[in-house]
Amino acid sequence: MGQKGLQILNDVKGVAPVTNEDDVVFRSDSGRAHAHTQAPVKIFHVGRKMLEVEKMRRTLTSNEIHCEICDVENDLPNKEAIIREAKGYALPCLFVGGNPVGGNRQLERLLKSENWRTHFTV
Repeated sequence: MGQKGLQILNDVKGVAPVTNEDDVVFRSDSGRAHAHTQAPVKIFHVGRKMLEVEKMRRTLTSNEIHCEICDVENDLPNKEAIIREAKGYALPCLFVGGNPVGGNRQLERLLKSENWRTHFTV
């Protein structure tokens, strides 16, 4: 798989070091700010379906969730690893803290849940 492949797998699993950019502030219903460290959020895709990727990115950023977009189309070993880790979800697939969430439909369903913020924090 190589060093790059291992790094991408580490990133998918959420074991990559958290940077200062991952610190976010969520507001409760009372309006008070609560500081949390955001889990690694990544969208893996294969170059096609960029409209879906962009919709996911907009949905996340509108909820103050930072994400990284990773194209694995031309990287066969990493593409295979991501597909295996996606556990049946098609690409593009959102991973939060190394766990697959799925596509746009699954993301929107998650954001409608009462405690969705806990899924994006460590």
